[in-house]
Amino acid sequence: MSSPDTEFDLILTAKRIDTGEHGPTGVTAIGVRSGEVAELGSGDDADRWRLSENGERHHFAGATVSAGLSDPHTHPVHGLLGVRGIDLGEVRDTDQLVLALSAEAARLKAGEWIIGWNLRPEAFAGDPAREPLDLGSPKNPVFIRLFDFHAAVASSLALQAAGVFGAADLPGTAEVVLTPDGTPTGYLKEFAAMKLVESAAPVQSVRERADALLALFQQMAATGITSTHSLTYDASCAETLELIESETELPLRVRFSPVYRNEVRDGDYSYNEIIALQGHGGRNWSIEGVKFFLDGTVENGTAWLQEADALGESVRSVWDDPERYSEALRAFHAAGIASATHAIGDAAVRHALDVIAALPASADAPRHRIEHVEIADDDLVRGFAESGAIASMQPGISIMSFGADGSNHFMHRLGDRHEQIARVRSFIEAGAVVAFGSDWPIGPSDPRVVMAMARTRRALGGDMEPLLPDEAVTARQALAAYTESVATIYGADGVEGVIAPGARADLTVFAADPLTAPPEELVSIAVKATFVAGRRV
Repeated sequence: MSSPDTEFDLILTAKRIDTGEHGPTGVTAIGVRSGEVAELGSGDDADRWRLSENGERHHFAGATVSAGLSDPHTHPVHGLLGVRGIDLGEVRDTDQLVLALSAEAARLKAGEWIIGWNLRPEAFAGDPAREPLDLGSPKNPVFIRLFDFHAAVASSLALQAAGVFGAADLPGTAEVVLTPDGTPTGYLKEFAAMKLVESAAPVQSVRERADALLALFQQMAATGITSTHSLTYDASCAETLELIESETELPLRVRFSPVYRNEVRDGDYSYNEIIALQGHGGRNWSIEGVKFFLDGTVENGTAWLQEADALGESVRSVWDDPERYSEALRAFHAAGIASATHAIGDAAVRHALDVIAALPASADAPRHRIEHVEIADDDLVRGFAESGAIASMQPGISIMSFGADGSNHFMHRLGDRHEQIARVRSFIEAGAVVAFGSDWPIGPSDPRVVMAMARTRRALGGDMEPLLPDEAVTARQALAAYTESVATIYGADGVEGVIAPGARADLTVFAADPLTAPPEELVSIAVKATFVAGRRV
């Protein structure tokens, strides 16, 4: 209870304040001081509380306030580079692709690059190839990222501009796919192969990147997100954020983790460089942790599965020697650095889980998480709870990849293993910590959409059948996966992801209660306000 002389920087009242499953009930008022929740109470209490000289009071009639939502897996800076140009998400075959590229070419001068993104591999009769690109745009180089950002297709002019005329020496599962006579087909698998061609395309200025990034963060904040974690980082991130913060405040808090790869090449960070980067940043962004990739994706045949997919692919890690990954993770753990490991296939998940389970335990040990975990049997589900590894999952992507008729690449390659896809509820009931994220721009950034999909196990709208309906989560579990569970990733339990005295005053104000609204209505519930450390953004 505050004393009569206590002053608050922010007093917020609403119909309901959600303090979590185990928090106090009947709370309708929050008092904030120095960016932290100082007191909880009722509307009558709030009427007695005093505001500081520049303090603010807000009342949200009919609203529910939750702990601020946090997305622990996004790629805001590099994702914006990837979503330039034309969105090809609605293209269903090569005829439509040719038409879309022809229309874009008509707007441009000969020789100007056409950049596209979000193309599904199912648009091609077989593997993606350059012929439709050449037909649709014979005078313009074309570079198109596929929807999962782990592969691309390039036209003949783009390959020529980049000097790619045959095989390339690339690490892991990265590949310039060739015809039998050794000519590039245009299909580029994984980042190292994509970079060969993309590096020849025009780049954005820092000004353009900064404007686009600020707009993206504002859009995220408008959906209730108070913090996000970019699982990629390089010097372009720093210069972009420094320009923004020289002019204004970021509307949310951002963490960045640099990637430690199978083979360190130009532009990658070494172990010592990643250690040295920890803690650097600006007013509202910082560099924390390290990101690993253990495999690619099912769609491209670059996941690491226990058994080969239907095409005989996805049988190895992106690491030529996965034990080098194990050694690196152990070294970062010893240095107190938390990790996030991209592991989609069950063999990749198992390898990461075995390493994490064997790490020395202590009260202040960093938390390690495994990203995606799209395929897991019962043994792996139990392993998360036993090892303490966090399952950081993106149910929106997994559900969007599912095709009830088995016609898409994901389901065709997996065959009868679809019963192991995105087993969110199984993880939670086994006692594992499960956090939700978007992997933006691959998945939808709006947490209301992801939470609704996790509760229904299907994309909203249309007649799609639910994917493993028994894996649907409750409204409380979905909200916790965006709040409390994310705080656990950072060892910030009780400080982030909750509304309690002493916690950071990150708050999301919903126009209606997200815990009682049907999932079909959740996506249309307005976010009336978002507060970051007590600052309305």
